[in-house]
Amino acid sequence: MKEGVLLYNFASHPKTRQERVAFQAAHNFIILWADLFASIALLLIAIFEIPTLNIFQSSDVIRGVAAAEIICLCLCSINVMCSLAWAQWKSFLTSVYLFAIIFWFDQFFEALVVLGRGETHFRITRCFRPIFFILSPLATEVKAIFVDLLRSLKPIAKMMILLAIFILVFSIFGFYWFGLCERKEKGLYVQHKEDWYFHTFGETIVNLFVLVTTANFPDIAMPSLKKNSGAFLFFVVYLLIGVYFVANVILAAVSERFSFNSKADAKRKYLHKREGLRRAFEILDADETGTIDYNTFQGVLLRWNRFYSSKQILLCFKALDRKGQRRLALEEWYEVYNILCCSWHLKKSRHYGLFSEPNCHSHLKTIGRCVRKLSRSRYFIVFMYGIVVFDVILQIALAVVISKSRENCIKGGRESSQIYLEAFLHVSLAVYVIEALIKFVGQGFHYFTIAWNDIEFLLVVLNLLAFSFPGMMASSTMRSLRLFRLFNVSKTFRDTTSSMLHITPKMVRFLVAVLCVYYLFAIIGMEVFGGKVSLCGCTAVSHNSTVLVGENGTLTVKPISPVSYGCSDEQFLRLSPEEGSLTTVLFPNATGGLSECKPKSALECLESGGVDCDCRIVECGGAYSAYYDRTNPDGLYYLNNFDNIARAYSVLFELMIVNNWHVIMQGTTDAVNNEAARIYFFVFYIVTTIVLTNVVVAFVVAAFNSLFPMLIENRRLKKEEKSQFAESINTTVERRDRQVYYKISVSEGELKLVESIKKADVKFSYDGALDTTTGKRLTYKGKRRLEAIDVYHVLYRDEIKSWEKVDDGDAVDAARGLTTEEKKRRRARQLWKLVKSKLGSRELRLRVAWADKGKFYHETTL
Repeated sequence: MKEGVLLYNFASHPKTRQERVAFQAAHNFIILWADLFASIALLLIAIFEIPTLNIFQSSDVIRGVAAAEIICLCLCSINVMCSLAWAQWKSFLTSVYLFAIIFWFDQFFEALVVLGRGETHFRITRCFRPIFFILSPLATEVKAIFVDLLRSLKPIAKMMILLAIFILVFSIFGFYWFGLCERKEKGLYVQHKEDWYFHTFGETIVNLFVLVTTANFPDIAMPSLKKNSGAFLFFVVYLLIGVYFVANVILAAVSERFSFNSKADAKRKYLHKREGLRRAFEILDADETGTIDYNTFQGVLLRWNRFYSSKQILLCFKALDRKGQRRLALEEWYEVYNILCCSWHLKKSRHYGLFSEPNCHSHLKTIGRCVRKLSRSRYFIVFMYGIVVFDVILQIALAVVISKSRENCIKGGRESSQIYLEAFLHVSLAVYVIEALIKFVGQGFHYFTIAWNDIEFLLVVLNLLAFSFPGMMASSTMRSLRLFRLFNVSKTFRDTTSSMLHITPKMVRFLVAVLCVYYLFAIIGMEVFGGKVSLCGCTAVSHNSTVLVGENGTLTVKPISPVSYGCSDEQFLRLSPEEGSLTTVLFPNATGGLSECKPKSALECLESGGVDCDCRIVECGGAYSAYYDRTNPDGLYYLNNFDNIARAYSVLFELMIVNNWHVIMQGTTDAVNNEAARIYFFVFYIVTTIVLTNVVVAFVVAAFNSLFPMLIENRRLKKEEKSQFAESINTTVERRDRQVYYKISVSEGELKLVESIKKADVKFSYDGALDTTTGKRLTYKGKRRLEAIDVYHVLYRDEIKSWEKVDDGDAVDAARGLTTEEKKRRRARQLWKLVKSKLGSRELRLRVAWADKGKFYHETTL
């Protein structure tokens, strides 16, 4: 059963006692959580590694970080070693775990070297640390996302080749049209200064690639339009094809592949769990009656979770026994995974309203009924929606008034219109408080069982707390939260919000996957670009230089001391009192003071004794150098550096949203003085913006296509049509509010009998107990989260039936002991009958291929 739910290969089933012990140890919750925390701690170690703050660069700190890394690696290896003890080496080492083991040894020996030397070295392989987190047994959902990404790479690679050819063709046209202009002299060409976007073929390719992201438009078009207004046609055609056709084709290809992979993955998981339960059923059905009795079921649940009570076991059994036969058949046993996730509680009789209890006074009951009727009144609901809209208008008006009287707001004064608007907002808050009291009196404590009521009550409480504070920021912030009530105005809004809340856990897993990808690129950026981009715009000087005399008597200044950088703000904010603008750039000289940064001639250098001769400013960004110019108050792009993990994540986020990402790329390329640095940014753009973003969009579209119509349709369906399974004698299953509910009917005598028999430690004959027990009938309600399998039942309702039919046929073949060739022939006959039934008696010549679990087996001609 565990192999079925964990999607393990049944061929690696533990057979000996030692293997079973290792299997239990590998799935011990202490080892699992230790593995997860160790993998997360291993990622967080990058906070203290170089390049980072100077306080973390001492040898003692470096050795401490290396020791912590070794400890985390040892904890991560425990689960792998336990898995190796029970799993087959061949199946284990042919998977991604082989790469994890190789990387583990690499990191372990590198950490030992750092621990021994007391200083770090170039460790680019640190970027693969997220693999330990991805392969953690408690992070299987994140692993599944990366599997989907890998499966989507093939169509994306084909689309990227198409995009590359498209950019290459237009790059050739653009280079010859805009990069070179013909002179009057025949055969001679001259390059215009304003055409630097196309001044080389390499720059043309880079800038047109950036243009596909629309990050440098219309900057790239303006120089060409200055010479020829007809050049705009080139950019229009390029952007229409690249942005609105090729990009959407890539999205369509990813969406189609994602839908196909989702369906295939759903089939694989569904049938794997089904096979695991069937194998378990064959073992439990020792008497070969085709059913499981209560005692066997009780033993299985106690082995699954030893903390199950006798009442929980009985409720689970009755929830599965939908036909009331007091024994579980195989079809009922297939639902055991869903039942094991339920939490059970006694369903009490509903007394809506605060004064609806039987012992309340008659006058209070009358008041309660009136208030309950008022809270459900259509006019009351419409009135509250009007108050919400009125409150939104008031807040917009107040923001406009405050923005126009910003000077009075800073001085502490307020205009009369602002005072009146705030008074009306306080009145609307009082209306919200009265509404909450009316609903609470009318619905009682059942008021807090509705999610929207909880949100509205929380907003009222926060606004009341803010009302008690005189600070404007607290009150205005809490007032703005009332706008969330707009999501409850329309049913469409509520359905949309419910769908968003349902896919939020999956989106969180996508966010974790994105952070893992960020970590890979952040470590590479820290190793390659760390400590270099932050020097852009700084002063660079060698305090000691010498003057060399050439053969023809020329003098040359040659630095002989290391370069010293100056990046303090006081060097670049020295303003001229007359003009009010920056006049000079200063640098820290050899004496510790500040001097003007300007070049010295060879004679001046000789006169100064070779001290501070070659001061210069580190220029980055090329044509975008103004973004890195520290003399410019807006030149703050030097903060987009890779000096620590936090800065690296910030830069990568800016690159992912493709806003001025070409400026960051150009500045980083100039900082390292290597054009190959562009590859880093191109690869990151492809991985995140094209692959990750399109996969997320495809997932959101698929989720809304399945959940949003289901929420709308469920309001119109009858109760029996909303049931996930057919309503049985004592069990009803219902999906709503992102939960699955089970209703079980049981007698008090049954519960007492089961508990007494468990205390006496004797077997329970359930066949006779049902007829002999008496007492009041109780209704228990089980609840569990809406899982992916429930969504599969909605999305693939028809396909699941065919999956189950084929799976049952495979099980029959296995029971009969048919060979592989006999199974293929049997499937060929079944497929031929299906084709004839669909297409009639026409003669067909058909090549038929079939697959089993993704593996191609046979091909024949019928």
